[in-house]
Amino acid sequence: MDARRQQLAGLLLLVASLALLLGRAVATGWWPLVAGGLVVSADHVLYLLEYAVLGGLVMLGAVLASTGRDARPVLERLGRGSDAAWMACGALAVVGVTLVLDRVVALGVPLVDDEDTYRFAAEILASGRLAAVSPPEPLFFDRQFMVNDGAWFTQYFLGFPALLAPWARLGLESVVNPLLAAACVPLWFLVARRTVEAPWARLAILLAATSPAWLIASSTLTSHTSTTLFLSAALWAGLRAGDEDGDTAHDVLFFAAYCAAFWIRPTSTLGAGVGLLPLWAWGVWRTGRLGGNLVAAGAVVAAGAGLFLAVSHVLYGSVTGSGYGRYIAYALSNHGRFSTYDDRTQTFVFSLEHARTMAAASFLRIDEAFFGWPVGLVFLPFARRSAAVWGWLVGGVLVHAFVMDVGVETLGPLHHLELFTPVLLLTVDGAERLAKTRLPTVLAIIGSGAALALLVSWPVRTAVLARSARSLAPLFELTRPLDDALVFAPWPIYCNERFQPTVNLTLARPANRPSLDGRVVWANHLSVEADRRLWRTHFPERRAFVFTWSDPVRCEARLLDLAGDVGSLGDGSVGGDGYLEPAYR
Repeated sequence: MDARRQQLAGLLLLVASLALLLGRAVATGWWPLVAGGLVVSADHVLYLLEYAVLGGLVMLGAVLASTGRDARPVLERLGRGSDAAWMACGALAVVGVTLVLDRVVALGVPLVDDEDTYRFAAEILASGRLAAVSPPEPLFFDRQFMVNDGAWFTQYFLGFPALLAPWARLGLESVVNPLLAAACVPLWFLVARRTVEAPWARLAILLAATSPAWLIASSTLTSHTSTTLFLSAALWAGLRAGDEDGDTAHDVLFFAAYCAAFWIRPTSTLGAGVGLLPLWAWGVWRTGRLGGNLVAAGAVVAAGAGLFLAVSHVLYGSVTGSGYGRYIAYALSNHGRFSTYDDRTQTFVFSLEHARTMAAASFLRIDEAFFGWPVGLVFLPFARRSAAVWGWLVGGVLVHAFVMDVGVETLGPLHHLELFTPVLLLTVDGAERLAKTRLPTVLAIIGSGAALALLVSWPVRTAVLARSARSLAPLFELTRPLDDALVFAPWPIYCNERFQPTVNLTLARPANRPSLDGRVVWANHLSVEADRRLWRTHFPERRAFVFTWSDPVRCEARLLDLAGDVGSLGDGSVGGDGYLEPAYR
C-alpha cells in the first residue's frame, strides 16, 4: 500500500472509530459517569476497555494518516523558547487549572472525608499542639477518621498537616496543593533533561499541565501531591549525589526529602524507596563518597525517624503504633458509630488473590487516568532501563497491591498518584527513543491521545466532580449566611439519590475548629431532645439548627430552627451497630 492510500485508510479508520467511540459514550450516558468508589465497578471496567479499544483504533488511524508526513516542524516548535520560560508557564498552568477545578467545578466542596480531616489536624498544629482535648458530649462530635476519646486528633500522620498549618491561620489551605503541584514541574523537567533532549523534556511539562488525575487530585486537600513533590525532589537529589560534582548538600536533601515524604504517606514512600534508596547508594559508592556521606545521611535519618517515633509514642501510645491502628481501635470501642470501619477492617490484606486484583485495577486506572489517553502506557516498553525510575514504579504497584482498596477513583486513582512521576519520566524517555526511527508515529500517538483526552476523559471526569459537588452543595449554601450558629447534621451527610451513579464520598458533616469557636459549630444529629440539651447546656449563646434533606430523591435541603417546631423529625442515624445510649434519646 502506497503512502497516499495508507493515509486515506488511516483517516477513514480515525473518523469511523471516533464516531463509534463518541456514539457509545452518548448511548451509555458516558459509561455512565464512571468514578467515585473505592472498588472498580463493572461500569468503570466497561469504560476503560471500550475507551482502550475504540480509542486505540482512533490512535492507530492517526498513525496511519501520518505516514510519509514531515513531523520535524512539530519537534522544532517544542525546541523554541527558553527552558526557564517553559517551566514557569507550565507551573502557572498547573496552578491555574487546579484552582479552577477546585473553585469552579467542585465549588470548593470537599469530595472525600480526608480533606476536612487534614484541615482539622493543621489547625491543631497551628495552635502549637499535637492533639486537642475532646469536646463535651463527644458523641455529638465524633467524625470519620478522628479519634475522640479524651484526646482529639486524626488517623493521618502529621506531615501534610504541618505543611497546611501556616496557611490554616489565614484560611488559605486550598492554595497549598496547587502550589506544591506547580513546584513539581521544574523538578520533572530537570530530571527528564538528564536523559532526553529539550523538546522531549518539555513534553513532560505539557503532559503534567494537562493530566486529568494529577490536576484533579492536586485541586483537593489530599496528601498525595505533597508526597509526590518530596519524592520527586529525592529523585533529583539522588541523581545529583551520584554526579562527579555532587556533594553533601545533595545527600542531605535526598534524605530530608525522603523523610518528609515518609512523614506524609509512609506506604507510598516505602514503595518509591525500592528505586530511590539504591539510586543514592550506588551513586555515592561509584563516586567514592559513600563513607563520608553516611554520616550526614545518618544524621538526617536519625532526626527524621526519631521525631516520627516520638510523635507516634505521644499520639498512638507506642513508637510502633500507627494512626490507622489507633483510629480502628477507637472506632471499635465506639461501636463503629460515625465510622465506616468495623471489626473486619484491615489496612493491609496479605492475600495473593487480593494483590492480583489490586495490581490489575492499578494498571487499568493508571493507563487511562494519568494522561487521559486510551492507551496511556504505550511508550513505557521503549523507555531506557532506568533502575531507579522503574524501581519506583514497580515498588509502588507492589506495595499498594496489599492495601485494602485501590483508592477513590473520582480523584485518582488516588492511592497511585505518586506513580505519576515515574510514568511521566518513562513516557517521555520511551517517546524520544521511539521517535529516533518513528517520529511521525510518536507525534501522531501523542496528538491523538491528547485530543481524545480533551473529548472523552476530561469531560467525564469534570462531570463527575461537578455532580459530586452538587450532591453536597446545598449544605454549604444554606449555612453560609449563618453566624454564631450550632448546626446538627445527619450521618451520612450527602444526598446521592438524585446524582446516581456518581457519588460524593464525603460521609461526615464538616469538621469543626479544634477550639469549637468557628462561625458555625457542627454536631451530629442524635435526637431532637438530645440536640436541644447539648445546645442549651454548652452553646446557649448560639442559634441552633438541624440540617436535613426533606426530599432525598430531589435532594431538597432545609434548616430547621431548634427553637421552634421541627415537625416529625426523627432520630439521626449513628452508623456502626446503631447503638445510642438512653441519655441521647
